[in-house]
Amino acid sequence: MIIISDKIYAAVARRLLENLDDGTSFFNGRVECDTPEGCATLIATLIIYRRNEAAPGRPESAIENIVPVWWEFRLSIDGADAAHDFSWSELKTFLL
Repeated sequence: MIIISDKIYAAVARRLLENLDDGTSFFNGRVECDTPEGCATLIATLIIYRRNEAAPGRPESAIENIVPVWWEFRLSIDGADAAHDFSWSELKTFLL
């Protein structure tokens, strides 16, 4: 079993956040990133909760919470799926 490292969680979180349009409240899709362990893929349907944080001259909508409706994580090594210990709760710490 592959232990999902903080580097993998951080890479997947970064990729997911790059795919969330500013102000969007819903995500349905996939993000992929190559890691030293293999190709990591997160397929998910997510509800994005935001709070408005206004700065002088520029309103922003910061992410307050991300709730998965459904998700699947795959780690592929040389084209074959590998067993892993991925945790949505752990990923969430890198997203918020």
